[in-house]
Amino acid sequence: MPAKLPSAILRTTCLVAGLTLLALSGTRVSAQQDGRALIDRELFGALDFRSRSFEACADRPVCVVGNVTVTAERQTEDGASWTPARLYWDPVDGLGITDGAQNDEVDIDERLSIRFAAPVRIRKIWLSDLFLGEEKRYGAAGNDRVEGVPDDVEVAGIALASEGREILNFTVKGEVELPDHQFNQNVSTLFLEDGDLRRRLLIDNDVITVIADGTGAGGAALSLRIPLGQVDADKRGVFEGVETVEIDLSTILSGFRNARMFLAGTQNFDLLKALSFDPDGLAELRETAIRQRAAGDWSNGELGVELSDKFEVDTVRFFAPFDSSNDFSVAGIIVEGGTPGVAN
Repeated sequence: MPAKLPSAILRTTCLVAGLTLLALSGTRVSAQQDGRALIDRELFGALDFRSRSFEACADRPVCVVGNVTVTAERQTEDGASWTPARLYWDPVDGLGITDGAQNDEVDIDERLSIRFAAPVRIRKIWLSDLFLGEEKRYGAAGNDRVEGVPDDVEVAGIALASEGREILNFTVKGEVELPDHQFNQNVSTLFLEDGDLRRRLLIDNDVITVIADGTGAGGAALSLRIPLGQVDADKRGVFEGVETVEIDLSTILSGFRNARMFLAGTQNFDLLKALSFDPDGLAELRETAIRQRAAGDWSNGELGVELSDKFEVDTVRFFAPFDSSNDFSVAGIIVEGGTPGVAN
């Protein structure tokens, strides 16, 4: 069961684990919204997934780096299990999962797991690409369904486990407004806007709309509308305040996955894979990103999540609660005692 804490430090959050909507007591979690330069200072010498040590993870379902195992999974259409997916890596954001909605981030039907060879105590977790205000780019206004969180705010889910037993499960939300131009385009003009967009999911009351490629060759977008029905709203009302509510998302996920992907949504990842033969080029991207965060005006949605209760765990799992615009990257983890067998 999730850790129970004194009422003075409790807060309520909502998240999706599998097909289950959970309402959990919060924990002692603090988030720092202006992490542009701080993220680089704090991850220096820590477990920095943006470092080239993790470049070998790109396009693999599982990779082992030092004493750390990274795994990408995607939920099956029936919601009963998980199947291997492929990891995304870049030196600007860190780790994500390919395909889904965004080609470079963790999306609603995906989970990314970090497993340590021996138990560790987590001090802080750094995420990136977690924003608010995405309606101006993706038409996400009024589409959010995560309870207790304002509309148009991205939410990331984090779970801590030890020996297969979940110890803590909580969510954090974006605090920084989405800038007019993507951060990566300020790092390099080689990055394309929407060069990671594969599909987009919108929610309007009881209808799911998937924005997808209509031709398979970069033509006009196609909207696929999938009715949810009243049953979900009924369940939310009947089980208000109850810890667990089951919601069948299999039809939604099926329509989402079967939608054709935008071909242009792989271009940024293709660029990075080509740069794997150019170590100096990758190093320059990383250094430019560090300089931009230190002196530039553009945010990359950096969010530092600090845990005052240092649980001893062997697994950290990242997921995106079911919503219209939830996707993010995992930049790094700070553990007590330094980096577990990984060179930065």
